[in-house]
Amino acid sequence: METASICVVAELDENGLRECALEIIGEGRSLADSCGASLTVLVTAPAARDWLEALKRQDVDRVVLIEHPLLADPSPEIHAAALGQWLSEQPPALLLMSDTVNGHETAARLAAQLRWAIVTDCLWVKGSLQSGFNAIKPTHQDQVHTTYTCSPGQPLIATLRPGVIGTETPRGARTAEIIRWQPALDESLMHVRTVEIVPGDPRTIDLREAERIVAGGRGVYMAEDWHLIEELADALDAAVGGSRQALDLGYIPNERMVGQTGKSVKPRLYLAAGISGASHHLDGVNTDALIAVNRDRGAPIFSRCALGVVGDLYEILPALTKRIRELRGMK
Repeated sequence: METASICVVAELDENGLRECALEIIGEGRSLADSCGASLTVLVTAPAARDWLEALKRQDVDRVVLIEHPLLADPSPEIHAAALGQWLSEQPPALLLMSDTVNGHETAARLAAQLRWAIVTDCLWVKGSLQSGFNAIKPTHQDQVHTTYTCSPGQPLIATLRPGVIGTETPRGARTAEIIRWQPALDESLMHVRTVEIVPGDPRTIDLREAERIVAGGRGVYMAEDWHLIEELADALDAAVGGSRQALDLGYIPNERMVGQTGKSVKPRLYLAAGISGASHHLDGVNTDALIAVNRDRGAPIFSRCALGVVGDLYEILPALTKRIRELRGMK
């Protein structure tokens, strides 16, 4: 079998293909087309399920199902071991993975196992098979975009930040070849075993993974008032985020900032309180349900939101939090 030039590792969850998997498949397709290369998608799972049909509809040349009963455990070490066995025999020029919690750790283990170059948390990757690939990532507290260059012939693993690239509708012009392969795995490779999966606290979960986000900005005048944002997020089982102004005022740590220089997010609901809606903030938000609360009727955010409330967040947020708690039967 001809070795694929570009590979993508597609992550799964209990609902099938994750959104981040569709993002990097699309990015892999674009790179493969620009390089004149083929695109292979690797999936590690105990067995194929209905998500295989969704994969077949993607614009890929080859799908490799790496199947083994031990892969039912989500531990990165066992998935890295399985991927490593395939990749050591079928090395691509470029391997793309999602920079999720599991993806980041699996990629690091793979790089150490295979002795390949790795760049994590990338915004995008450019290059060709002849000249090598360039991985661009934010550095210096996300203030600088730094380019890392990998020489031709050296396999590169690049993890891409979820929510930055976005997804595109597959053109459906290809019929993917399906390959089923079983690695040589045994329990001696598993030093950590998953006993129970406990959902993360929605208030502190990585913003890129959050389904609901409540974010605050300069409209919160003092740090002592930030509890208004946190209490509403608690009532909604939402994560807490903020704008650049909220970061500069010390209301949030760097990892809770939303925007071009922060986290790019794709929640089902994004409620922005006291955020004017500058382009560098809204360019990092991709949601169909953007709700804005702002005193300034002319705030740019009102041109982007599905629902806008003109008013003082100091009045609106406590009333909204109280009502949500009543409807949900919360104390």
